[in-house]
Amino acid sequence: MTDTSLQQTLRALHPSLANCIVAFTLSGTANNVAKVRSGRQSLAVRRMSPVRDAATPRSVEREIWLTLHQQSIAPELLHWDSVHQFCISKWIDADGAPSSAQLVPLLVTLHTSPAPDSCPQIDILQGIRFYLDELAIPVSDFLPHFQQLLATLELSQLNTGLCHNDLVAGNLINDGSQLWLIDFEYSGINHPYFDVCSAWMTFVDPKESLNDFAKAYLTAIEREFNETEHQALASAYELSLWLGLLWAAAKQPDWRSQYEQRLNKIDHPVTQWLLVQLGQ
Repeated sequence: MTDTSLQQTLRALHPSLANCIVAFTLSGTANNVAKVRSGRQSLAVRRMSPVRDAATPRSVEREIWLTLHQQSIAPELLHWDSVHQFCISKWIDADGAPSSAQLVPLLVTLHTSPAPDSCPQIDILQGIRFYLDELAIPVSDFLPHFQQLLATLELSQLNTGLCHNDLVAGNLINDGSQLWLIDFEYSGINHPYFDVCSAWMTFVDPKESLNDFAKAYLTAIEREFNETEHQALASAYELSLWLGLLWAAAKQPDWRSQYEQRLNKIDHPVTQWLLVQLGQ
C-alpha cells in the first residue's frame, strides 16, 4: 500500500485523521502501526490483526491500556474501535534502549497496578497445549515436566498480578526520560517472574545475570532473593522459553533459534530430551 492510499484509508477511519499525513509505518506480528501527523499532534494509529491466538479480548486489552495510562506507564489512548480493529494513541518517540535501572521501577509499577475486573488469568499450560496441538505434537511427553516447573514456581513468595506478558522490543519505548508500555494483547494476571524474565532477555546487558536483575526487582518490592525464589525464577525462565519456542515453531520459524539456544544451555536431562523430541 502506497503512502497516499494508506493516508486515504486512515482518513476514513476517524474524524481526527481527516487531514493526517503518514510519517512512516511499522509492522509487527499482530499490529501494523503508522506514525501520522494531524495538525500539531503526532499520533500512533494501530491497525490490529483479527487473528489472535490465545490473546486477551480486545475489550479487556483496552481496559488494561487505560488503567496503565492512569499509572503513567502507557501513552494516552485517544480512540479504540474493536469493530474496525484499530486504535489511536499519542505517539512516543523512542530514544535508545532502556537501562536495567529504568526497567525495575517500571515492572514494579506494572505489577502493583490494579487489574481490571475483566482481566483474564493467564494459563501457561493452556498456551503450551495450544501450540503443541497446532504442531501435532503429543502433549503427554511435555506435560509432566511443565507441571513440575509450575509447581516450583508456585512456591514463590510473590503473588500473581497484572503482567504485560509480551515485553519484546517493540512493546516498550524509552523516550529518554521514562519508559512506556504499549500493545497489551497478551496482558493478564500472571506471575511477575514471566515479565522479569522477558525484560531481562530482551533489554538487559548479558553481563548482568538474570539472578542479579531479579534481586534488584525483589529489593525494590522489599522481598528476599533466597533459594526458593532462585528455583522459582529458573522455572519461570524455562517456561517462558518453551512458550516462545513453541509459538515460534508454529508461527514464526525464523525465531526458533533464539529460544533453542537458550534452552540448550539449561542443564536438565528432561529439558534436553524434550528439545530432541521437538526437533524430530
